[in-house]
Amino acid sequence: MAGGRAAEGRLQVLQIYRLLQSVHEGDQELMGKMVKLGVEGLINLTEPRGGTGALHLAAAANSQDLVGFLLSLGAHPDIQDKKGHTPAMLAAELGNDLIMSLLAQNNADLRLQDAEGKGERRPASARRHRAPGANVQQC
Repeated sequence: MAGGRAAEGRLQVLQIYRLLQSVHEGDQELMGKMVKLGVEGLINLTEPRGGTGALHLAAAANSQDLVGFLLSLGAHPDIQDKKGHTPAMLAAELGNDLIMSLLAQNNADLRLQDAEGKGERRPASARRHRAPGANVQQC
């Protein structure tokens, strides 16, 4: 897993879940305190079930402010969950080019692939669509 690892042991697990809750609540003051005073590397730990990290949650919430704040605290832009998804993949899926750009400016590897071998995913609305039958050749 690029940039992070799953929380292990009671203290790490409790702290990562509390950090994720503070991201969900947008409590930057608490996030800063936890990263400074919590277990070493907390900002880049992921929860043990699905491998979600703080940066994943901020990207999924479409919060450019939180993504920027977490990056300033040392969050690794290429952190992957258990399916191999990165924050950039989540931002691309949601069509958030500003977060994609912010992650790229912080050295995110936009060529990473998930566990299924897929890279950056764009939402259906951003992909080219053809009318039904457009690929059918006329006889």
